[in-house]
Amino acid sequence: MGAVIDTITAFKDNITGGAFEGLAAASGDSLQLRFLDPNADIRLLELWGGNNANDCDFSIASPLLHDPNIGIRVAHSFDPTLAGVDGNPQLYFSPYEWQKYRPSDTLTVQVNGTAADDVTLTQLVYYEGPDVPVGKFIGYGELMARTRNLVGIFVNAVPHATTSTYGTSRALNADSAILKANTDYALIGCTVQVPCTTVTIRGPETGNFRVPMPGHWDQHQSGGFFLELSRRFNLPLMPVFNANNAGNISVEAATAGGGTTPHVVLKFAELG
Repeated sequence: MGAVIDTITAFKDNITGGAFEGLAAASGDSLQLRFLDPNADIRLLELWGGNNANDCDFSIASPLLHDPNIGIRVAHSFDPTLAGVDGNPQLYFSPYEWQKYRPSDTLTVQVNGTAADDVTLTQLVYYEGPDVPVGKFIGYGELMARTRNLVGIFVNAVPHATTSTYGTSRALNADSAILKANTDYALIGCTVQVPCTTVTIRGPETGNFRVPMPGHWDQHQSGGFFLELSRRFNLPLMPVFNANNAGNISVEAATAGGGTTPHVVLKFAELG
């Protein structure tokens, strides 16, 4: 039985505003769910997004979901009384909430907001089935049993300079080459100096699928993101990477409005 995590990030800059309008898939992502196994268990496990200036509503719909028009609708809260970055991102699912998806279904992702705003919305999608590629992930219990040390790896992943899609990918060892050779590390989450909507990581161990996490201003949300996700769903959802592949593991960032360098520190557990 194989299992992988995938990312669907959608965005639009300079929205029209005043009614729901469609978002486009970010570079390398697709609004069509993958056909990896005709009977695959496909689930939307977490959903988050950002708006660079105002409140808005997001929606995800398709003929195979509740309806083809609005479907899953969430309100995005933006609080400019604190700081502009405090509304980016917000997580929209409660701890044990999820949505069943179907292979090859094409999603319609929309926003209803204020004219000229820039928005980004990310879905974390889980695939499991006999023909699904075998990703390298562990669960909460195995992490507790195998952890030797915690380590933080700085990766200077930079979002696109002007738009809300991904910026240039950066190798895991480009800025902090301190992982021990021949050693496995489980990714627990990330911390950032400046919030950004989404940070992704991919490499041989993830089947080269992007695995997303929020670059949240509340480090309790992002710092143990995969650990908490694994514990909540009782599934192996923490990606495991081998240090020898560090040069082939890439990190990317996307944020509503683009341009802000988040200073990403990935939190890993050294495994024994």
